[in-house]
Amino acid sequence: MPTGAESVNRPTEAFDLESLERRIANNSAQLAADAVRLSAQMSTVAAAFSMARDQALRAEQEDYDRARGRADAVHRQAVSDADMDIAQAAASAVARIHDVVRMLAPGLAGESWESDGILSAPVAAGPADYVRIGTAHVSRGEVPALTALQPARGWYVSGDPAEGLDLVFDAVLRLALQSPTQNLAIEVFDPRSTARMAPLAPLREINPAAFPSPAADGDAFLRRLDSLIESRVASNAEGVIAAGARSLTELWRNEQMPEGVLSVVVVLSYPYGVSERLHDVLLRLSEMRPSAGVVVLVQEDAQAPSQRGVEPLRLRERLQAVTVDGGAVTASDFTDRAQATLDRPPTAQAVSRSLERLRELVSGNTGPTIPLEELISEDLADLWRESSLEAVEATIGRQGRNELRISLRTENPAHPNLLIGGASGSGKSNLILGIVYSLAARYSPEELELILLDFKQGVEFSTFGPDRAGENWLPHVSVLGLESNQEFGLAVLRYVDAELERRSRLFKDAGVADILTYRRKTGRVLPRMVMVIDEFHEMFTGVDALTDAAVGLFDRFSRQGRSAGVHMILASQTTSGVVALRSKGDAIFGQFPLRLSLKNSPQGSEEILSSRNFAASELRHRGEFIWNKELGYERANQRGIAAYVDKPRFAGVQQRLWKRGHGAPPIVFFGKRLADWDRLALDELSLRANARDPLRLWVGRPIAVSRKVEELVVRNERDQSVAIVGQDDEHEPIVPGLISGILHSAARQLGPDDEIVIVSGGSDSVPAWLPSLDKRPGARVRHIPARHAAGYLRDEIGGRVRESRGSILLVVLGASRIPDLDLVPEATSGETNADPVSEFVLPDFGAAFAASPASPSARDVLVRTAREGALSGVHLVTQWPSVSVAKDVFDYGLKGIGAFITVRLGLDDLRDLTGDVRARVDGEPRIGVIDRNADSQLKVVIPFEPWAAELERGMVERDE
Repeated sequence: MPTGAESVNRPTEAFDLESLERRIANNSAQLAADAVRLSAQMSTVAAAFSMARDQALRAEQEDYDRARGRADAVHRQAVSDADMDIAQAAASAVARIHDVVRMLAPGLAGESWESDGILSAPVAAGPADYVRIGTAHVSRGEVPALTALQPARGWYVSGDPAEGLDLVFDAVLRLALQSPTQNLAIEVFDPRSTARMAPLAPLREINPAAFPSPAADGDAFLRRLDSLIESRVASNAEGVIAAGARSLTELWRNEQMPEGVLSVVVVLSYPYGVSERLHDVLLRLSEMRPSAGVVVLVQEDAQAPSQRGVEPLRLRERLQAVTVDGGAVTASDFTDRAQATLDRPPTAQAVSRSLERLRELVSGNTGPTIPLEELISEDLADLWRESSLEAVEATIGRQGRNELRISLRTENPAHPNLLIGGASGSGKSNLILGIVYSLAARYSPEELELILLDFKQGVEFSTFGPDRAGENWLPHVSVLGLESNQEFGLAVLRYVDAELERRSRLFKDAGVADILTYRRKTGRVLPRMVMVIDEFHEMFTGVDALTDAAVGLFDRFSRQGRSAGVHMILASQTTSGVVALRSKGDAIFGQFPLRLSLKNSPQGSEEILSSRNFAASELRHRGEFIWNKELGYERANQRGIAAYVDKPRFAGVQQRLWKRGHGAPPIVFFGKRLADWDRLALDELSLRANARDPLRLWVGRPIAVSRKVEELVVRNERDQSVAIVGQDDEHEPIVPGLISGILHSAARQLGPDDEIVIVSGGSDSVPAWLPSLDKRPGARVRHIPARHAAGYLRDEIGGRVRESRGSILLVVLGASRIPDLDLVPEATSGETNADPVSEFVLPDFGAAFAASPASPSARDVLVRTAREGALSGVHLVTQWPSVSVAKDVFDYGLKGIGAFITVRLGLDDLRDLTGDVRARVDGEPRIGVIDRNADSQLKVVIPFEPWAAELERGMVERDE
């Protein structure tokens, strides 16, 4: 190609138009092709751009949609979380409301009657301050609607009358179910006789005073309210304030034992039938503080006319205003936005079941338990640390948080004696055990002597006596009467009377008048004597010499005992019907300023405490008592609960006391048992120095405060025989023990030259209960069977009366049944083989007795032996079924018999022997002893138990 310089310097060539046109055409075609290509490229680019744009739009939309989805999800989650938070907050708020409800109105106070658990809801210690009246509706649920009841002193219910009646009944029922029934009084005024409160009638079965019949007369109701104000309000307030509580029900919740009475005053159809005077009293009650224990519930009937001077608005202003209308309920303590629906009233079945449950709870409620060992822990840790110089004190229980003690003292103040009462099952025995153990822990036996008498079964007091090993008795006890009777009771009184006389002489010699001055002046320790008698009224049953003597001694003790340091604790269910005390009862019990009554009837409460003091009849728990130090006057009543005595635990305490120091065991009297043997005393019986010495025959134990035995002394004189008269009981025999006493006492006094002969008049066999004396040295022992009895009496005893060969104790059992007792044999043939051997049971006599025609009959020998046998050393004991049979053998005057022992003898026979129409032997087991050679007075004696093999072994071991 030419350069630019060449083109300029080359010569001009000829213009070629055609060529130019071709070039132009070619160029145009080229341009068109290029344009087509460019257009195609532009289309491709446009399509690509459009595609890219669409993709971008789609991507943007997708991004937007994803972002929107995420945003929506976040929003939804936020909304959900917010809803959940709100729900949780609402649920928490409702739960907190329910917690508050349970706190303000626990259990029955806040449950709905439609709730499954209301009949099993726990019973509080007292009614709540708030009570449910309906259901409140909140944004997220329902909660109980409560209103104040006691803090507001009560309600004034207005609106629909029927709904108002239902609400008041509901409130009263809830109060009754939460309150101790014995401390509740529902006073209802129902002038229109709606009978809406009638379903509460079963409360009377638990406590009649809890729901008296509603009053329809205004004046009658007014008298009830006047009595309420006079008898309950002041005492309630005093107790509440003293305990530092705000209200009576708060006191119940704080203390173990409720005191006072909650009075629920219900006025229906108000102001119908309400006089101005009644209205004034209602105003007064509505203004009382919660400590007064009064709740007023008024149900208004707006259509009822008001009497002159009755202004309903004044009463409404003083109480919590509650309005019911069309199923809605509001109260003056509700907030403005609060809405509540009235609950349905309880069904008749629910009311019945709830009251039945209340009855079961009351009957099964034994009250609180206060262990005695906790109350006297200091005394148990340091035994016998107190002096009885001025008084003896015992902790008996608690009043609220305070310990209660009895103090028996001579002066400052003079509180010498204590009277205790209580119905069966009220806890009287436990209380007495507590008093005894509390005294025994504080004072040593040198400071305190106890005399314990139980006129019941003796089960409780038996723990104070020796155990089976003869140890571990309560060392303070000198006399222990179990299953006591009048005779032993009188014997104890005479024992105490003798002690009074002894102390009187001590005081006179020292120039003083009482125990306090005596101890201070002389420095000598003289113990205070405390006589505890359970069921003491048994001492005064009947009208006879025993009763008269007992009354006289009680009268003396009550007047003179305190100066001598002799105190009485008398316990009984009641003193009613004790005829013997009518003349001196007031004088005797006037010396009993200390009174304590456990749960009792209204009459029993009056008899133990004082006239018109019915407080003990309102007690509801076993062990709960009224304590009074001012002769039982109601104003001095204190309510307490007795400490509980754990018997196994205090058996250990008693063992500690015994090991610390003891003297002789107590004289123990079992009123319904045969007498125990005194082995030591039996061993003290010694051989007679010679055959002329008297023979002392044991017959039993006297009913007396004595360790001596009752014995008959037979001498070598005329008319010394002993006759056992009467019919024994084969199921509960007492003759075996009686014969055991005679034989064993005689065996220890008779020597090797003497004999003991037992003749069985009605049997050939040896009685199974006869004792074995074969291991004791001394008198020979023989047994004569019935078939040889007459011959033995005729030949051996008949001859013995004529010549003396040592002493014989001849015991003839069933004498009237001896075969051939009146037979007079014509000749004598053979001899007996009744040779004396050491064995008690001998072979039968093999040879027949023979007698000369002049021989006396066996009857003649018995009669002569009875009169003269002792002169030649034959001491006769015979047994007869009756006095008349004995007279048939002897004579009408029963000559020769120096002493009678009666066994379940009829009154006519007994009076025939004694010549005393008042003579009697009461109780079992008892025998009568009449010693014609002494004073001929009838003595009632307890025979010994039959000789036991264990006792025999003990005797032999001691001998060895």
